[in-house]
Amino acid sequence: ICIFSFRARPATPIISVQMKSRSLLAVDPDIREEHKKYVFFVRHGESEWNRGMSTWAFDAILKMVTRHDHPLSAEGLSQARRLEGDVLRCLVFRQICQEGSPCAGSEMEGRFLAARVVLCSPLTRAIQTATVGLRPLLKSHEIATPRYAPPCVRLLRDIRERRNLGGRDTVGTCRGSSVQERTRHCLRKVLGEVRAREYDDIIGNIDFSDVQDEWWDNWREPWDAVEQRMSNFVEMIRELPAEQEPVIAIGHSQFFRELFRRYGGTPAGEFRRKVLSNCGVVGVTFSFSGHGTPRIIDQQLLFSSSLVEKAGPIRFLISGASGPRFAAMAVVAVVVALVFQGLRWHSTAAAVSAAGMGLLLSQALQRWLFPRCPQLVILLWIFSAIFIRELETREAC
Repeated sequence: ICIFSFRARPATPIISVQMKSRSLLAVDPDIREEHKKYVFFVRHGESEWNRGMSTWAFDAILKMVTRHDHPLSAEGLSQARRLEGDVLRCLVFRQICQEGSPCAGSEMEGRFLAARVVLCSPLTRAIQTATVGLRPLLKSHEIATPRYAPPCVRLLRDIRERRNLGGRDTVGTCRGSSVQERTRHCLRKVLGEVRAREYDDIIGNIDFSDVQDEWWDNWREPWDAVEQRMSNFVEMIRELPAEQEPVIAIGHSQFFRELFRRYGGTPAGEFRRKVLSNCGVVGVTFSFSGHGTPRIIDQQLLFSSSLVEKAGPIRFLISGASGPRFAAMAVVAVVVALVFQGLRWHSTAAAVSAAGMGLLLSQALQRWLFPRCPQLVILLWIFSAIFIRELETREAC
């Protein structure tokens, strides 16, 4: 939930937002002083790329390196369905319970249900999350007697994920109405033809006007470009007229974390270090002082959302060396060593083979000798690799 405050300015007619964000919303320059605005950030469900990074399953790795703009995995779709259940439960309870009653949910959940606009990243996993996870809200007129009309859904390129080096999951594959067809196709692959049709009308009502041309980055995106996109997004929220509030923004963990780092300060605390769980929802309160820099002054997790510690490279190495993903890497290293051997790159092949075989040997030794100390795999790996390399050297002599 984002809250912005402004100093009063002379009233002028409502005009279209003209800014680099290609905003699709209208501007209301008559902003009251200390005016509060609420924005709900929703992270997408687990994608095929996320599944590959967490499990290192062969099929997931193959999809990671051969495809772009990875859709939701089966687990990601389940996460979106759980979000759908949370929203539906909140919507129904708020209908049958009196205002202020504990069963009616929190005040922030009530604001979430009153959202007027849903802004969504044009990446497929985000669109799928919006379509499935927010279905009760987008079709609230069919479920209960809503206080407001269902919100409109619009794609906004400015809230897409940053492309890092090798980040194939952030590269789009289509634009315009083709994005719509891709979303339908990906849902059919996971849900089946019949169940996927339940979401056709939601997908058909999405505004794709901001993605008519190429909206993704083909190379690593510089940080100044990301900061410009964040500024565009926050400025657009700042200029929203009251009838287009509150707003739900469906996007990505890194983009949301960078927003907290830039605007949050000390109060944002864990939100600056950790990432929002898949299909997690967080309400953020922003405050503006005239045309000054906005500040995040409050944030609140909704439904069953949580924050996840993002492992650094050292922690990733220590905690993961004894697991299946490193075993898969070791097998790949052995195969690569065989290829190098065939190319007569003998020294390189020997080094890669020693690393791969050493890791497999160290995992076996750790589970046999030190089953309660998986951290020792790193030390055993070093000794095993040196031992195997020494054996290969002696054999060559």
